[in-house]
Amino acid sequence: MSVTAFVPFISVAVRESGTNKPIGALAFEPTPSTVRRLADHKLILRPRGDGFRIYAQNNPAAGNARLAPITARTALVFSVRATEPGFLQRYHPDLDPETGPNLYLANLEEDGTPRAGGPLSAGGTVELSAVSAYGTDLRL
Repeated sequence: MSVTAFVPFISVAVRESGTNKPIGALAFEPTPSTVRRLADHKLILRPRGDGFRIYAQNNPAAGNARLAPITARTALVFSVRATEPGFLQRYHPDLDPETGPNLYLANLEEDGTPRAGGPLSAGGTVELSAVSAYGTDLRL
């Protein structure tokens, strides 16, 4: 019998700057290449009210070894879509939810270095808030 353990790998939570309240007005969708990479590395994406969490599959019988480990820097890119019109008035009045994905969240820069923060759009930034055992928390 084979047993698989699901271990938190990356956690993204969007919180309001200043109040730290969760922002639940965004949907994160992996790009087609990211969907393939998640499948190739046996990573499971689970949406949450304020972001998402990715779980890795490990084999407890083999010293908790990761199934299909990532051995090189691998880009994971997600479109970020406003799901509530009020979000635009409160946070990003320069965006229009009718045009589709306006923002993208990527874990690597163009040169392949890990990304801890930077511009998301003309009206906002994403910043590294905290790094925990469960991944990185990002703030808008």
